[in-house]
Amino acid sequence: MTWPGADPQHFLGQLAPLVAAPARSVVACDYDGTLVPAKPSPEAARPDQELLATLDWLSKISDLVLVSGRPRTTLDAWFGHLDVALVAEHGAWMRERGQNWVSSVVLSDDWKPAIRDVMERYVDRLPGAFVEEKEFSLAWHYRDAEHDLAALRSSELAEHLVGLTAKSDLKVMEGSKVIEVKPAAIGKGTSCQTFLTRGYGFILAIGDDATDEDLFKVLPDSAYSVRVGLTSTYARFNVYNEVQARELLKALAGSE
Repeated sequence: MTWPGADPQHFLGQLAPLVAAPARSVVACDYDGTLVPAKPSPEAARPDQELLATLDWLSKISDLVLVSGRPRTTLDAWFGHLDVALVAEHGAWMRERGQNWVSSVVLSDDWKPAIRDVMERYVDRLPGAFVEEKEFSLAWHYRDAEHDLAALRSSELAEHLVGLTAKSDLKVMEGSKVIEVKPAAIGKGTSCQTFLTRGYGFILAIGDDATDEDLFKVLPDSAYSVRVGLTSTYARFNVYNEVQARELLKALAGSE
């Protein structure tokens, strides 16, 4: 179901009564592509003051969890001062409110050299592409590349990586202008199970790509889920873009 129109109150008519008790509500939200648009480089997507204020207000009426593919160092730098829980690298690392980071898995990175070599070869074939290395994954970004050639090269690389990892414990994920390889044991759905078993009366999850579908799939039937972008999804609702997603959170933060 698409969120009906640009007025978030249409959606909040159902949501607002359910967030009256902060201890019973949790909001799990992706970052890139959900709260900010795609940028030429990962560093360029730093949160603005309006967004930080919205997240701060929202954390006062709910348990707010930012679930991102970004490294934990970046999430710490950008959101570490807020009273929120953080999930980094699609679930590889978790930091509860006011606590230290904990790895959700114990994994080897012996697989990285071979995958990095393939990704670098496709960087050479696509001007504007680059490889980002995280602690538990490798990501091939092409957001700043020419559109038609990027579509061709990204399809070729995805096919190459799927074949290369077919008999391994690795997973190839295609996100918004990025192809990422990570251990299959890591996922947003698995990492967020901790929060989903705490008896919340209200659960809201928002995300924009395939990595967020892992979370949508494991949500209880009573949860509210929102996919950013008009595409097929396990989420119950769609919004058009990150602008509407932010409007929704702003309205929700002000509905106390």
